[in-house]
Amino acid sequence: MKKNFLKYFILCLTAVTALVFSSCSSDEAYDFVGNPNNLAYLSINAKNTLSSAVVHTPVGEFGGLDFKIPAFIQRAVTKATTVSLVADNSLIDAFNQKNSTDYVALPDGFLNLSEAVAHIKADTVATYDSLRITFKDGADLSQLTAKGYVAPLRLKVEGDGTASEDRGVVYVVITTSTSLINDSPTGLLGTKADDSNWKCLSADGLDANAFATENWSFTKKQATASFVVDLGATHKVSGYLVGSDLINNGEIAVSEDNSTWTTLGSLRGHKGVDQSEGWYTYTWYVLYGAVPARYVKVTMNLNTGYWGWNYIQWGYCVIDKFGLTYND
Repeated sequence: MKKNFLKYFILCLTAVTALVFSSCSSDEAYDFVGNPNNLAYLSINAKNTLSSAVVHTPVGEFGGLDFKIPAFIQRAVTKATTVSLVADNSLIDAFNQKNSTDYVALPDGFLNLSEAVAHIKADTVATYDSLRITFKDGADLSQLTAKGYVAPLRLKVEGDGTASEDRGVVYVVITTSTSLINDSPTGLLGTKADDSNWKCLSADGLDANAFATENWSFTKKQATASFVVDLGATHKVSGYLVGSDLINNGEIAVSEDNSTWTTLGSLRGHKGVDQSEGWYTYTWYVLYGAVPARYVKVTMNLNTGYWGWNYIQWGYCVIDKFGLTYND
């Protein structure tokens, strides 16, 4: 009996020991635990990713980046230590695979890392300044034509400590799009246009001779409608509003000669500036920059299931308001 009890005790001890070693071995996947090195790291978000957007428009490129981030180290350094960021494109494939993306490498000549340097004083555990990441002055953003770019930047440590393999990398992600509409406007660009000299040149689904910028009635039920307006002179159009319960979507375009057209954007689906007029609140879409135009063409996709079509003769089917802003 004593022999069997001893055997049972040894088996239990072996199992516990194996469990302890198994737990320790799993820590190796995250290099902070059990690592004898003093590891420098970044703390940004779960993916250590910084995101920015560049918007291509007919009047120029909008967007940019200016990030300032601190760095930390596990234990107080014994001497003054410098950390900096250096590009490491060898990490792109792993990043794409992990995040199910297909970003390409940001070309040389765009990122400015001259200020991506920070310092940790002796006996402290964090930088007292920030690693700054910006675009280079004069970088030609029009050359960024892919939908998405990623620039992996790895920490470099000079002094006390070692950069963490897991948390010593920041991924700068830059996405691109083509648009004129500013989806984060702080207000109108320019002022609301005087419509007294506007004239409707043609219309489909509306009466051009009865043109009005408020309560302009549709003449018949149909899936699409459109109109072209002459502004009377060339102006710098910087925003627009086409308000109607019947409109599902559509687009607005402008021209200087009534022949060559530039699309400003869609009639729905963007963020804008809400402004109240009487009992109603209208959403104005704001452009990044003003576009010269004398002619405006609006094409609308209409909701043919709208209840008001049954009462079209009573004025229930209208464009409530059509307006522009000028930044002349």
